[in-house]
Order: sequence, then C-alpha cells, then structure tokens
Amino acid sequence: MYKLLLLDVDGTLLKQKGDSVSLVVQRAVVQIKNSVHVSLCTGRTHQDAKQLIEDLGIASSYHVIESGAKVLNPQGEEENVKSVSLGDIEWILAEAGSTPAAYGFCADGIWLDSPEKIGSGLVTTVALHSHSKQQTDLIMSKLERVGDKYHIGVGSHWQIKEGAFI
Repeated sequence: MYKLLLLDVDGTLLKQKGDSVSLVVQRAVVQIKNSVHVSLCTGRTHQDAKQLIEDLGIASSYHVIESGAKVLNPQGEEENVKSVSLGDIEWILAEAGSTPAAYGFCADGIWLDSPEKIGSGLVTTVALHSHSKQQTDLIMSKLERVGDKYHIGVGSHWQIKEGAFI
C-alpha cells in the first residue's frame, strides 16, 4: 500500500507555466488524499506552491519547494531551509564561466535573472540554463568541483525543450 504521492509541478502536474490544475487531477487528489499523503516536490517558490497546495486541498502535508531547498510543514511554515552563500554563488559562476545561456537565482522566494539583483537576500537556488544537450554536458563538466559541496541536478526547462535547468 502506498503512503506518499509526491507531485512534481512543471511538466507533470501542469503542462505549461500559467496553467491551472485540471479538474481531473483535482478530483483524483480528492479521492486519494485521505488514504495517501499527497505532497508537492517542485522548483516553484513558496508563494507559487502555496496557491497550488490550496487548489489541491493538500495543506495538511509536508511539501518540498524551491528545488529541494525548503520544506514546508503542514502549517505552511518553512521548517527546513538550505541556502547558498554569496561567496559560493561567485565561486559557482566562476566555475561555470560563460558556458550557461542564462542564470536564475531564487532569493527570498523570488526568481531573479542576475546576481546583481540578489542584494543581501537568502539564495536557495542557483540555476544555470542551457539550450542543448551539448551545452548541458559542458556546464556539468565545469561544475565537477561544485558537486563536492552542493547537489547539482539536471531538469527539463519549461521554456526550451532541448535545454536544461541545472
């Protein structure tokens, strides 16, 4: 018997950014949520996840957000938070060099596109974007030393089908 269902959001629960949860999915969650814990596991921010949690009626569960950097408890509070220091962000960007097509930084629950916009915020995710499998492989090879300290994952990019979100 299953005890937990973890739902990814982008590309799984929702087909495109801006979509809402379909009625079919909402009904399915209503059917199982009393016998199975249903939780989100997503790169989405706290604010974005909060709306989905409400829409699905799964507030009584734990949820993993911001690419695994935060865990929300059933009261909606951030119970566990991991962050990246500003010094380590500089190190990661130096290791990657000019290889990534773009960057993303989740600071204080807001996605930013430039390290200059971070200020003194708490950064939970550093994202490097690629446009192709070859570019992804090159970025990953440059980040070998970073992988000794931080988890590096490769996910699909919702805007670029051939690209990746590292």
